[in-house]
Amino acid sequence: MFQYGRLNEIFHYIRKHDYISSERLASRFDVTDRTIRNDIQEVNLVLSENGAVIKLKRKFGYYIEITDDDLFEKFLEDLENNMKSDMELETSKDRIRYILRLLLEADEYISLNEIMDKVYISKNTLNNYIKTIKKVVEKYHLEYISKPNAGIKLIGLEDDKRECIMDHVITYDFDNYITGFTREERALFQGIDLDYLKKIVLSQLDRRNIETSDYNIKNLIIHLALMISRVKNNNYINLLDIETDYSIMGIVESLCKEIEEYYDIVVSKGEKIYIYLHFVANTHMEA
Repeated sequence: MFQYGRLNEIFHYIRKHDYISSERLASRFDVTDRTIRNDIQEVNLVLSENGAVIKLKRKFGYYIEITDDDLFEKFLEDLENNMKSDMELETSKDRIRYILRLLLEADEYISLNEIMDKVYISKNTLNNYIKTIKKVVEKYHLEYISKPNAGIKLIGLEDDKRECIMDHVITYDFDNYITGFTREERALFQGIDLDYLKKIVLSQLDRRNIETSDYNIKNLIIHLALMISRVKNNNYINLLDIETDYSIMGIVESLCKEIEEYYDIVVSKGEKIYIYLHFVANTHMEA
């Protein structure tokens, strides 16, 4: 595969067009024409062994020439399987959201160079994005920390981090949100079977004749997926003990038992309260 993120993005960007000029590529990735030429040489080192090559046609621009259809198709399949994220990074809003996700998921400092490489932006652009991110995280009582020679990180309570993820990382295109799981959602919750979570949620609701909207069912599933992903990385929520309804808590306990067995995790009392609160909010059952 490609050595670093920008090479991957350049390859896919050229694939989207019949021809693309060096100037347009340089502008798109905020680098010089010389850097683009060097990057394309690096891309071609990989493509030459996988049935394709990027060529330059005078007055038109760069294009991909396929030299071996079968080899190239296999390469594309492998590339797709190795993609760590399907989040779109076409707009500044997308890129800010992706950086915010990186910071919210990280336990350690992330270097600025690593972020620039992942998102394919310059340092000036990153600094502008960080200004926006600081304003966002302040609303969730999260602290932005910068450490020389180490990078940046966010610190704060787990429940605040999850609220920020739900509000600013997960997208809510209404039609797509309720009709199924997007590629982005599956990428965001890699290693978590969203279809399985849907199955056990619907089973619990049907068993007790509980009716709710498709939108609320999707909310429940996404909150469960978020809880599982955070717990798998040892990020537990610490909610205050509250008085709970016995029948609703029984549903939560049943869900948690299935989740614990399926994912080999321990769902703490705080996590069960977290699920309980979202179950109440999304089913309109009286607690």
